Amino acid sequence: SGTNPRYPLTASPDGRKILFSENTGNYDVISVDVSNASVHPLIATERDEVMPAWAARKPMLVYVTDRNGPQEIWLHTADAADRPVVTARDFPPDTTQWLMGPALSPEADRVIYTKIDQGTGGNHLWISALSGGSPVPLTNNSKETEYPGSWSPDGIWFVYLAYRDGVETLMQVKTGGQANPVVESAEAS
Repeated sequence: SGTNPRYPLTASPDGRKILFSENTGNYDVISVDVSNASVHPLIATERDEVMPAWAARKPMLVYVTDRNGPQEIWLHTADAADRPVVTARDFPPDTTQWLMGPALSPEADRVIYTKIDQGTGGNHLWISALSGGSPVPLTNNSKETEYPGSWSPDGIWFVYLAYRDGVETLMQVKTGGQANPVVESAEAS
């Protein structure tokens, strides 16, 4: 399977494995052992499994899949007991076009992701607890376009890109939900 398209790469917290999605007619999550370059499918169904992301301190990861039809974010644990953690049912009907860029918190208790709205195409960050409950907007700013990002090692902050007034801007926000984002830096387009 050396010629199939692969994206994006993500390394395990211990640096011993690399995960990526590979297109083999559908996308699967593939694991590569760094010590011996052995390759094996980690999550593979007849549907797509894409955008895997590890938790920094737990042997768990999240990924986006369409195995139930609409896109959902699923949790994969060491015992391979995969389960959905974010589904279309978490939002009003016909409001979700895509879910993308899930980022699992360091302790694997929350996931932040971008929801692209149906019709408007707006990109906004949301946070969901893996224990359940309703998703909450990560920021209190619904006017900016927000893209996937990364958790701080302590799980208190999330850093992401936003498109503000025609400028791509690096932002950070506390991870409690509906927080006020802070500008880190801006680049003129």
